[in-house]
Amino acid sequence: MPRMRRPLHDANLYVCGDAYSTGQRWVYGALTQAELMLEEHFGLPRPTWLPPSVYLGA
Repeated sequence: MPRMRRPLHDANLYVCGDAYSTGQRWVYGALTQAELMLEEHFGLPRPTWLPPSVYLGA
């Protein structure tokens, strides 16, 4: 799942959606993958309204 967020490291290609999350078939899974992608690949901090204790998956 983490590899799919950026499948080609030499290209600006990012994939996020519920199909590559632990919450498949749920909007929550798509949102968590989008948040993980923003944090891991763009270095954005987690929003203040989203507590650090919230599990976003792998």
